[in-house]
Amino acid sequence: MESRPLYVAILWHMHQPPYNLKSRNLLVLPWVRLHALKDYYVMAAYVDETPGFKCTINMVPSLVEQILLYEKEETKDYFFVLSEKPAHELTLDERAFILLNFFAINVERNIKPYPFYYQLYKKRGKIADMEEARLAAYSFTDEEFLDLQVWFNLVWFGRSLKGNPKIRALIEKGCSFTEEEKNFVLSVERDHIRKIIPLLKRLQESGNIEITTSPYNHPILPLLCDTRIAQTSDPTTSLPQKNFHYPEDAVEQVSRAIEYHKRVFGREPKGVWPPEASVSESTLAILADASLKWFATDEDIFRKSIELSMGGASESFLSRIENFYRPYRFHRKGKEIIGFFRDKRLSNKISFDYWALKGEEAVQDLINSLKNIRQRLPDDGSDYIVPIVMDGENAWEYFEENGEPFLKALHLALSDDPKLKPITFSEFLETKNPRLEHLARVFPGSWIKTNFKTWIGQAEKNKAWEMLEKVRSDIERYRGMENWESAYERVLRAEASDWFWWYGSENPTAFASEFDYLFRNHLKDAYIELGLEPIRELEETILSAYLVVPPTRQPTNLFSPTLDGKEAGFYEWSPAGYYEQSKLKRRNLGFESEFVDKVYFGFNLSSLFLRIELCAKRVTEFLTPTRRITIEFVRPENVRLTFSANENGKIECEFFKKAGDRWEGVQNLCRYAALDVIELELPFESLNAKSGDSVLFFVLVNENSKLIERFPSIGFMELIVPNPTFAEDFWYV
Repeated sequence: MESRPLYVAILWHMHQPPYNLKSRNLLVLPWVRLHALKDYYVMAAYVDETPGFKCTINMVPSLVEQILLYEKEETKDYFFVLSEKPAHELTLDERAFILLNFFAINVERNIKPYPFYYQLYKKRGKIADMEEARLAAYSFTDEEFLDLQVWFNLVWFGRSLKGNPKIRALIEKGCSFTEEEKNFVLSVERDHIRKIIPLLKRLQESGNIEITTSPYNHPILPLLCDTRIAQTSDPTTSLPQKNFHYPEDAVEQVSRAIEYHKRVFGREPKGVWPPEASVSESTLAILADASLKWFATDEDIFRKSIELSMGGASESFLSRIENFYRPYRFHRKGKEIIGFFRDKRLSNKISFDYWALKGEEAVQDLINSLKNIRQRLPDDGSDYIVPIVMDGENAWEYFEENGEPFLKALHLALSDDPKLKPITFSEFLETKNPRLEHLARVFPGSWIKTNFKTWIGQAEKNKAWEMLEKVRSDIERYRGMENWESAYERVLRAEASDWFWWYGSENPTAFASEFDYLFRNHLKDAYIELGLEPIRELEETILSAYLVVPPTRQPTNLFSPTLDGKEAGFYEWSPAGYYEQSKLKRRNLGFESEFVDKVYFGFNLSSLFLRIELCAKRVTEFLTPTRRITIEFVRPENVRLTFSANENGKIECEFFKKAGDRWEGVQNLCRYAALDVIELELPFESLNAKSGDSVLFFVLVNENSKLIERFPSIGFMELIVPNPTFAEDFWYV
C-alpha cells in the first residue's frame, strides 16, 4: 500500500471497580488514588506534549466517579488514613498493616532504585500475613515507619509530580522525613488529582484524544444477559446452580454510563469498550440500541465470528491480511454499530513484552511491525487501520521510568512518520474511506481465550454468581418501594467484573480478602437500603481456605527420574509439571523471587517427585547451616522437609510432622540428591495421600530463622495423586 498511510488507532483502557461502599468517604482500596498519581494524568500529558499524536482513552464511569470523589478533602482510603496518621501514634496492627502493604509495587523498578526505601524493604523481609507482620513491627522505629509512610506515596508519583522541586528534594533526601514533609507530600496528591478530568476534557475539545466509555461498573455484559452463554463459548465451563438472567441490568449499566459520561465530559460517547472485550449477540443489540456508533473487541473474536458467519468460506477470507485491518458493520434491531478488532500480537507486545526492552528499542520493533503490515496491504483505494487496544494503567510499573521513554518515543515516531498516522476511531470512521463489510454474527467471548472462564466456572466464581442472583431476585420483589433505586445501585456495583476476576485460582492477589469483602458488602448494602436483614450467607467469605496457584505446566505422564541433583538431568523431568517464577511474577503484585526459579513436580503411582532449581547459585553453594530451604505440605497432612548444609558442607534433609501446634522430627522417608538442584522422592503414604487426593505445598527460604522468600508468594502449589489409568486418561483428554 504505497499511496496511502496506514492509520494506527491506540486505545488505552482505564478502569477500577467501585471501592466505595455505602459510607462513600472511605474507599477500601487505594488503587484509584495511586494510579491517579502515577498514570491517569501522565498518560494524557504525554499526548498533550506531542503535536500530531492522537489516541483514544477509555474512562470507565466507576473510575471517573471515584476520581471526582478524591477531589473532595473528605474522601480518603484506608492506605491514605494510615499515611497521614502521625507515625508515633500508629497502633501495632496499623504498623503491621503498613509493613504488609506499603511495598505493594514492582520491586525492581520502584523500590530498588531508592536505597533508603529498599533498605526498609530488605529489613522487613518476606512476611506472609498479619501475624508475621506484627512480629516484624517491633524491630522498626517510629522514624522508620514515618519514612515508609512517605516513600510508599512517593514511589506512586508520576513524572509530573516528581518534577516538583520540593518533591524532588525529598526523594534526594531519602530518609529522616518529618511529619511536616509527609503532610506536604499528601497535600499535593489531591491538587494533582483535580487536574485529571480538566486535562482530558481539554484534549477532547482540541481533537487530540477521543474519550470512550464502558458499561458503568465494568460488568461482563454477556453474563449479565445470561450466564448460560459461557457454555456457548466453551462447553466445558461449569455453570452456577442458578442461572443469572437480567438483560435489563446490562441495559442499565450501558445507559447509566452514557448519561454519566455526558455529564462529566460534556458530550455523549461515540465509542464503547465492552469490559474485557466481552461481546455476544445480546450485548451488540444493547449497544446498538443505545445509539453507540462503534465498539472494539479482540482479533480472536473476529476469527471465530468470521467462521460463524461464513462457514466454509472463512478460511479463504481469513488468509487475506486486509480483512483484519478494517472495521465491520453489524445490524441489530434496525440499528447499525461498527466493530473494530484489535491486533492482538501488537497489543500484547506493549502489555507483556516491551517492559523488558529499552524504550527506543521497543518502539522501533513496533514501528517495524506496523510498516510490515502496511507493505502487505493492497493499494486498492481503501483506508486501513490497525487497532491497538490494551490496559492503560497496570503495565507501566514494569517499564523503565514508568513507561515514559517508551511512550514519548512512541508518540514521536507515529507523529513524524508520513507512512503511519495516529488517529482516533471516530475520526477514522468520519473522515477516511474504509471498505465496510457487513458481518452477520459475532462469537460470544472475551479477549482471554475467547471464553468467559476468567469470571465464571470455578467454585468461588460460581458461588459469587449464585449470591448475586439471590440478592438480585430478592430486591426485585420490592421494586417501587422507597430506596429501591439505591438498593439497585448497590447490586449494579456488585456486578463489576473485578470481583469475579479475583475469585478462584487464576489471578491470585494479596488483596483477595478485600475484594471479597467489597463484593459481599455491596450486596449487603442492597438489603440495608431496603430496611431488610442481609442474608446470612453474605457474612461468610466466598474465598476457599486454600488458594491454589495454577502451574505453568501440568504433568503429562507418570515417570521415575534418577535422583542425582545434577542440572543436566533436566530432560528426565520432561513429563513433570512445573511452576516458573517469571510466569508467576506478572500475576502477583509485588511478586519477586530472588532465589527459587522453578519447582518441578511429578509422580509415579507410589511416590511424588520434586525438583527445585535456584535462580543463580548451585544448591551446594546456596545452603549453609543458617540458610535453609523448606518444602512445606499443608494437605492432606502437615509435613515439612528442611534442607540445609552442615559445618562440613554436606546437604542434610530433616523430616517433620505437625502434632498440634508443634513440629516433631520423625523418621525421614524422603530420598533426595542435592548438588546443582534439589531432587527428591517422597512416598505418598508418608503424606497419607491416596489416589485422587489434592496435595498442597509451598517452598520457604529462611536465613538465621528469618523468612526471606516464599514460593509462590501467595497461595499453594498443587499436585493431584494419580490413579492407575493416569497416562491413558491424559492422552485421551
